[in-house]
Amino acid sequence: MLFNLSRLALSAFLPCFVASQSIIVQPDEVCFYSAYASLSPYTFHASATSSSNLLTVFEPDLHTRNHARSESDYRSASTFCQNKDAVTSVYASAYVYCTMKQLTTGISWLSVYCRTQNSSLIDIAPIQAEMDLAFIKTLKVLDPAKVASSTPISQTVLLARSYWQRQVNTQIDRQRQDGINSSSGWALYYYFAGILFLKSISNLSSQAYYQYMLRRRSGTKPSFDHRNLTRSFAPIHWLRTYLSIPATFGSIHQRRVLTCGLPTRIMTLIVVLFYILATVMTATRYPNFSREILTSSPSSQVWQWISARCGALALALMPWVWLFGIRNNFLIWVTGWDFQEFNILHRHVARVLTIEAIIHAIGHTVIALERRQYNLLVHKEWARMGVMACTAFGCLVLFAMPWIRRQWYDSFLILHIILAAIGLIGVYYHLVLRQERDYDPYIWSVVGIWAFDRLLRLIRLGLCNARALFRGAELATVSYSRSSDVIRLEIPAASMISPGPGQYYHLYQPFSLRGWENHPFTLGAWSTANMSPDSPRSMEDSKEAKSMIFWIRPCDGWTRRLREHCLRYESLTMQIRLLSEGPYGHRAPLEIHDMVVFIVGGTGISAAASYLLDHGRRVGSGTTLCTSIRVVWSAKRRALFHELSRGELSTLTRRSDIQFSFYATQQADENADASTKSIARITETGDEAIAIQVGRPDVDHTVQAAADEAFISSASVAIFCCGPPSLADAARAAVHKQLKAGCRQMEYFEETYGW
Repeated sequence: MLFNLSRLALSAFLPCFVASQSIIVQPDEVCFYSAYASLSPYTFHASATSSSNLLTVFEPDLHTRNHARSESDYRSASTFCQNKDAVTSVYASAYVYCTMKQLTTGISWLSVYCRTQNSSLIDIAPIQAEMDLAFIKTLKVLDPAKVASSTPISQTVLLARSYWQRQVNTQIDRQRQDGINSSSGWALYYYFAGILFLKSISNLSSQAYYQYMLRRRSGTKPSFDHRNLTRSFAPIHWLRTYLSIPATFGSIHQRRVLTCGLPTRIMTLIVVLFYILATVMTATRYPNFSREILTSSPSSQVWQWISARCGALALALMPWVWLFGIRNNFLIWVTGWDFQEFNILHRHVARVLTIEAIIHAIGHTVIALERRQYNLLVHKEWARMGVMACTAFGCLVLFAMPWIRRQWYDSFLILHIILAAIGLIGVYYHLVLRQERDYDPYIWSVVGIWAFDRLLRLIRLGLCNARALFRGAELATVSYSRSSDVIRLEIPAASMISPGPGQYYHLYQPFSLRGWENHPFTLGAWSTANMSPDSPRSMEDSKEAKSMIFWIRPCDGWTRRLREHCLRYESLTMQIRLLSEGPYGHRAPLEIHDMVVFIVGGTGISAAASYLLDHGRRVGSGTTLCTSIRVVWSAKRRALFHELSRGELSTLTRRSDIQFSFYATQQADENADASTKSIARITETGDEAIAIQVGRPDVDHTVQAAADEAFISSASVAIFCCGPPSLADAARAAVHKQLKAGCRQMEYFEETYGW
């Protein structure tokens, strides 16, 4: 009962899989069909009721009777229904070997089958009237294992029991394999559904916990001991310490190993278990029956089972590949995972799908070679469509390798979309030409997922650019600083969008040669028409944002072209038309912690700045518990510190509850000996004096100091990192060290520095 309820719930979540399951034929129908399938390869001379002199009976597959057939096949199948000797031979064999119930069921199946072939079954009543043991004794016994199928039959015959039993075993094995193929696909669905369900429960519990903490501690913070609460969450602390926070191996997470990044331990465990499950579902539960009639050899039989299994699993994985790869994935909202984590699943599921598709193609190729029908196979249109789809998926996996993706991202993205469309079209026509329409829901579910994502993209584009659409086009201001090597983008904000912390937007330059290109950038700050930076209102509630500000380090592609365009102007500033799509991303619940430590590098300050601006408003409205913030900011060029400290961050650097520590790393790199011995302190004077230290910050010491202070004051602390891979890995390793040491009042949040 519980299994049926869970299956019903999952079918509501993923209805495409329910519709795509093969129809399992009942054993009562198999008995009659086995007699029919055994006699169908033979040529019967026409009886009086037939309109032709010679009849070649078509052999349909009980489970794939919608496969593509030639016009002559349809004529033969329809003529069989009107041939008395053929029908009587099948009826007599079923009369001997089947029960009356099975015989009645079989006649019903044959009648329906004849109608599907635009024919009708001859009147069975005369055959039933003459059918008795005396009549059976007059029939010759035909053993297809001894009589070639090319031998013409001129009378009613009785099928040999031994061959009929082999046919029954063959059909039962095929039924069983259809069921196993279906259950194997369901196993993968249940696995992902279980993982997503547990993560959704965890996310909802975390949100409830954050709300509880905000209400529980409001007004009673001096007497609240955070350690008393966290002691009751030992299992959660263990999961965070040994699974969700640490990298898979050592401290390498964002950094590259053989051009590939390594996920966290929990994500690695999910991926490894998926590979194990997919391997088990592919390689196990095959029949031991070795005298299969419909294949020419044991090896062909094995390849037949494997090929069918891999094809079914590849189709079952297609919706997951598209669902995990889209930008507007509703599972992101439910589970709390970000796009990067779902992208990890997207890549690994796509690799398994491609492997299954390749094995599926290899199996059919081996069978065709053994039957010496390869030349016939390659001229079949459905086979060509399958090869096209398999090749497209293989190229997708190949060109999605991290090194290729980073070097030529824009080209990769276009090629990725084109190859995905080719693969999907190939699969669709591969199934249509074989008339396997039971699998259509897989294809249409993928189309639905893609259409859902594109629709939400258009909606976000409309909301973000409503001001440009209805009030005239407002241009974005782009300025480049040579001293800091940073581009500042200021884009008009729509009144229907509320900029806030944790958001990122995809930016388009529509009226350019590559107007379709879009790239994600973290929102750094925003300006408003009627609000000062210290206005006592949360930016989450503000609908008055005038513009959104982004700080971008120019690299290759679109950002490099932006810098080149700015360099053409003497002021290094220009105005262009840009469109934004968003907001995307999650807001980390930093406001429930007593202390927050931001560890950022370069333009990673964008992620921290939005939280700092939001903190100022939350303090005024009394919606934050945070009383102390430290920002550890490292950058190659000191000019970046001065530009932002005099600009959007000017009010933040003067706040007493926010402490900035600036680290210039470029001078340290040029003078490595001095930087390794000591950190020089340089005081820069200007509109606002700031102290800049030369060298790299000691991340481990920073996190250790925060943990010690949190323990002494019975406070909670959040570590937030956004920076280059080496900095992010150092911060994660330092937090992991404190968690292993027993610090339960520390949480870690990380924003991806690159894309």
